[in-house]
Amino acid sequence: MERIGAVYRAVRRRFADDIRISVVDPRDALVLGAMLLRDVLRFDVPVREALGTVRDVGATAIVLDGGLLFSGEVPDADEVLRRIAWHIEPQREPARA
Repeated sequence: MERIGAVYRAVRRRFADDIRISVVDPRDALVLGAMLLRDVLRFDVPVREALGTVRDVGATAIVLDGGLLFSGEVPDADEVLRRIAWHIEPQREPARA
């Protein structure tokens, strides 16, 4: 639990108000299901990916825009920040010479 707390604090510091974080008890299937459905619809997640998220979400998981980012062992905070940044920040094309 301490490691997920460190990840939560790092995400809040890095992204502040740019993202919304929800912490959900995985035993609360109704709330978890409703939140996943909301994100799947909001972010137009393909059905196959959405079903995979529902199937694979574990007791400790990080879901981003309806897609499963991590499940099981909590990764290092830097890895989570890197993956979130890659997902939400605009991808720039390399400069052409």
